[in-house]
Amino acid sequence: MITSGDIGAAADCYNVTTAQLAQQLQTLAPAYFRDGPIVDRTGLTGTYDLRLEWMMQQQLEAGMSGPTMFAAVEKLGLNLEKTRETAEMLIVDHCEQSPTEN
Repeated sequence: MITSGDIGAAADCYNVTTAQLAQQLQTLAPAYFRDGPIVDRTGLTGTYDLRLEWMMQQQLEAGMSGPTMFAAVEKLGLNLEKTRETAEMLIVDHCEQSPTEN
């Protein structure tokens, strides 16, 4: 369950793995994670119940105070690190539509 308001946002997560949490962080607070995907490298395999509470990026920019998403994740005992890696990409530089018979 995700809630938001004047005092920030919160997400209650039940029975989630750290891999699922990593996937959801970008959805929960997209303004914090514009540079790329979040990858779980904890090695943890269990499931957890947790609550994240953070201020939306727009609220912080408007002068409100409160925990960032990074601080909310650190409160769980996890650490977010920004790294660069190589990744495979498929680039389509040209495409033509072929006519089909009816």
